[in-house]
Amino acid sequence: MASLNNEPDDDSLMVAYGNGDEEAFAQLYERHKDATWRYARRQLNEAAAADCQQAIWLKLIEQRTGYEPQGRFRSFLFSLAHNAIMDEHRRVAKQQARIGDTEPEAWVDESAAQPDLDRLSRYRRLQMAIKRLPSAQRDAVMLKAESGLSLGQIAEVTGSNVEAIKSRLRYALGKLRAEVDGKQSRRSGAAEQAND
Repeated sequence: MASLNNEPDDDSLMVAYGNGDEEAFAQLYERHKDATWRYARRQLNEAAAADCQQAIWLKLIEQRTGYEPQGRFRSFLFSLAHNAIMDEHRRVAKQQARIGDTEPEAWVDESAAQPDLDRLSRYRRLQMAIKRLPSAQRDAVMLKAESGLSLGQIAEVTGSNVEAIKSRLRYALGKLRAEVDGKQSRRSGAAEQAND
């Protein structure tokens, strides 16, 4: 099936790729590489995100012949992304437990922030607040923000139900608003000043 601009849709491209059309893979990669990169990068440091990006697309290559087109390519792709990120989190947790390391540094991409100091401060608070969310809430927020998936598709990717995803998003967004607006960061800032 073709889209309105006569370009093949993602399902058609994936089927073509499964049948050996390398150009179809190139088109899929061009369409979705930025979204999968942002999804991984906002949850991992740059090196780990690069590894995950590679793992996502390698997994897609491995699964090309078994793909069943159902009009849900993005759900399929972000399921691969979600699994690759969870694998990386498990790998890091296992490594940290083994060597007794502390949590890795924050993954704030300062080049994306505006020079305005207030905006930079809010951006940093948001990134840190996202990192502090429970993993189920963080996954729901990142999938909604980066993938363009519906609530039903996010539920499918995470193995949850729609009501659980709605709840996770509601609680996560409340926490993020509170931190970005400075309600929780004032408390932690006061504690940090007391320690100085």
